[in-house]
Amino acid sequence: MGQLKKKATRPKTRRSRTVAHRQTQVPSICDGIKDLIPFVMDRKGQFEAVDAGIEEVTEYSRQSFLDRNVTLVEIVHPDDRQAVESSLDSAWDRDKYFQADFRVFTRQGRERWISMRGPVVPGQEESDPLLRGVISDITVSKEKELGLERADRVFRAALDGLCDGIGILSDQCGIKFINQAMSGMVCKLGGDSCNGSIEDVFRREDLFPLQTVDRGIEGCCGFEDRDIPALGKTFRARTFPIYSEGEPIGAMVHLRDITRISRMERRLKEASFRVKIIAQAANVAPLGIFILEDDEVEGARFRFVNEAFCKITGYDRDDILDMHVSDMPYSEEFEEVMSCYRRRLRGEVPNSEHELQFIRKDGTAIHVICMGASTLHEGKITTVGFLRDITSRKELQKTLELSQRLATLGKLSAEIAHEINNPMTSILTFNNLIDRILEQEPFPVHRIAELRDYIGYTSSEAKRCAKISKSLLDFSREHDVSLEEHSIHSILEKTLDILRHRTKFGDIKLVTSYGENIPLILCDYHRIQQVFCNILWNAIDAMPDGGVLSVATSFEPEEQKGANPQCRQGMVKVVVSDSGTGIPPENLDRIFEPFFSTKTEKSGVGLGLAVAYGIIKKHGGDIQVQSRPGMGTSFTVLLPAGAESLPPPEAVEEEDAG
Repeated sequence: MGQLKKKATRPKTRRSRTVAHRQTQVPSICDGIKDLIPFVMDRKGQFEAVDAGIEEVTEYSRQSFLDRNVTLVEIVHPDDRQAVESSLDSAWDRDKYFQADFRVFTRQGRERWISMRGPVVPGQEESDPLLRGVISDITVSKEKELGLERADRVFRAALDGLCDGIGILSDQCGIKFINQAMSGMVCKLGGDSCNGSIEDVFRREDLFPLQTVDRGIEGCCGFEDRDIPALGKTFRARTFPIYSEGEPIGAMVHLRDITRISRMERRLKEASFRVKIIAQAANVAPLGIFILEDDEVEGARFRFVNEAFCKITGYDRDDILDMHVSDMPYSEEFEEVMSCYRRRLRGEVPNSEHELQFIRKDGTAIHVICMGASTLHEGKITTVGFLRDITSRKELQKTLELSQRLATLGKLSAEIAHEINNPMTSILTFNNLIDRILEQEPFPVHRIAELRDYIGYTSSEAKRCAKISKSLLDFSREHDVSLEEHSIHSILEKTLDILRHRTKFGDIKLVTSYGENIPLILCDYHRIQQVFCNILWNAIDAMPDGGVLSVATSFEPEEQKGANPQCRQGMVKVVVSDSGTGIPPENLDRIFEPFFSTKTEKSGVGLGLAVAYGIIKKHGGDIQVQSRPGMGTSFTVLLPAGAESLPPPEAVEEEDAG
């Protein structure tokens, strides 16, 4: 507060003499009164008398107040001054009593709280009333009170910030406090207001667990989950007793909307039930099911196997669990399968199935198909896989391939008989000529050169027969599966040698167009030859009146790599096209089905293309067909390429007039 201007000295009047008298009397009156500061104040806010205790409260001297150098109103806190002046005006004019708690600034600028109260009494003159009362320093108590108020506000704000409903009840179930969340829940639960008792707010037991509240009031903890069908909600109510001096004086109610949690718990129970059912079904499924847990440190371990998996592998469940995948005996294909598995985990290739040979616990070798899908769970890669024993199917397939090969062989034998008949006729003719020359007496020496020519012709025709017979014999033999690197051109040329007689006698023009730098393919030579024999045979059959048969090869280095995880170098592409009758659109989707054929019953049983499709798929390749009725047919065969390449043979364009 700034220094107050000193007021001009006035001569003593009757009033001043009265004030001086009161000032001398007040100290004697107030002696012995502790913490209370008696005062007498006029309407102008100036003390006519005040106890010396005012000095301790305001740090102004008592005399400065009595000399009118400072007034109480002048040191009132600016934020409280208007309210104090308004209360004083009301006391002077109407109430005749003043009471207020307010702040003042001391001479040192410190803030103090004082309580000022007293009645308005008449002065010596009726128009000059006085306020006579006491002042007390309430700074300590007020600060405590304000601290409690601040703590209460913080407490209420904290409770209002909670998502759960909190309520404080008296021992008569009266509502003392509820937070905003509780207020919102009251509205949801059908309560009209938050005043009165719990029974007044919730008039129905089905809306609120009143018995749970009663247990809290009685000094016990209560707990209950309550479904409210009308609202489609589930609430959890808990009550905790509030004690004072060992006796319950109320309760705190905790209300939580657990609808979402309740639904999740129900879904979890349903999911657990489904998992249980699936596990039971997995154990009776004929398909081997396994779960692997994989990380970079420990590798892939078995965490679950079903009964079928144990039956297929010959291992007990206890033997398999916690085993590493690498601990089980596999064939040579295992390394390739694991390499593809690692690449799939890195996202380089899609999920795919693998055919490999598996060694059972008793040492028996079986053929299986294995496939799986992986996901990330708790930082570890978890793979759910399936194992199928295809040993019987492989044997049946082998028998089917052999049957189809024998059927093709029967057709070839009938066709080749005509092909061999011509050179055999020539051989017999030349033999007769040789016999006639040898039977002449004396021996005609001059015909030795002629005899030598006849022998050469006979030898040439015999070699021609031997070549045809060897091709037919190689095709007819049963071979073990052997994957080696071969030239696709060599396979095609050997196959065309077998069928070349059909193109000659069928008035079919054969055109070959072999690409350059075609890599070798890793394949079973005889089975791939069987594939092209079937395709070429069908192409020739489709041109009964003659036509053009073309065979072209090329290399696709990148386009097909993503389609096959086993392919790392690209794909070798073979296209066999004919200008025959074509295939109707409704039959294209069924062309590779077993026993489906567009030919007559005497011409075939529909196994050729089905077997070809199976062989190509086993080699990690693909076979496609395009055709239009009357426009011919084109078969495209794709096979994974190896690393090396060979120069192509010379292109062939031959035509036989018959």
